[in-house]
Amino acid sequence: MKDILRWLLRQHPTSRPEPERFALHSGERQTATTLEQVRFDHVARYELAVCLVNQRYPMHCPGFGLDVFCGTGYGTHMISQRVNCPVLGIDASCEAIALANSHFSGPKTFYCAKVFPFLLPCAAFDFVVCLESIEHVAQGETFLQVLAQSLKPGGLLVVSSPNSACWSLELNPNPFHHCHYAQKELIDLATKDGLFAFAMSYAQDLYHFEAGRIVQPLPPEAMHVRPGADGQVLIMVFTRRG
Repeated sequence: MKDILRWLLRQHPTSRPEPERFALHSGERQTATTLEQVRFDHVARYELAVCLVNQRYPMHCPGFGLDVFCGTGYGTHMISQRVNCPVLGIDASCEAIALANSHFSGPKTFYCAKVFPFLLPCAAFDFVVCLESIEHVAQGETFLQVLAQSLKPGGLLVVSSPNSACWSLELNPNPFHHCHYAQKELIDLATKDGLFAFAMSYAQDLYHFEAGRIVQPLPPEAMHVRPGADGQVLIMVFTRRG
């Protein structure tokens, strides 16, 4: 694991951060300093990820996990505690990483600031959690290829995206989002060239929509994650082939 961390620290992002896009208070990140202050739907997705990883490794703790675009690190810290394994969190915002180190650090959490496109060490991680992330990346296919390369064969990928079938980016413009995916689109992208095998999907609703446009957030009790793909947010589970 130390070799992996040293490898990452030697790498450099191939593009410079844009302060207005990656700033901690851009409006796209949770800025809470305790888990209890984080919005319910964000925590619910990480709780699902914890459950899925524990189900994948019922007899032993996985060796090393990755939380891509970890924000302020609350989810990274949650996984490291509840899965009981080391987890690396990567985010483009140096401010977010500083907050993670200040408020969500622990003996099994590691944080690193990197801007995509970046490289990851090959076959280094037992699982990758990628929540609220792929919609922020213009090169979705390349992004998934990098994640696949970093996973051990049979490793788990948990990835979420706004569901384009329910949540139109055209009707709800977001300067931070490049693309929303329907279930089939995300499956086709992940399984292209035999990178991943699709395992299962979950869904979540966050907002009340009128005429396809967001009106207001739903109450927390309506934001629970459920099996299936009939929701505003998709949480997709894949395994690495090979």
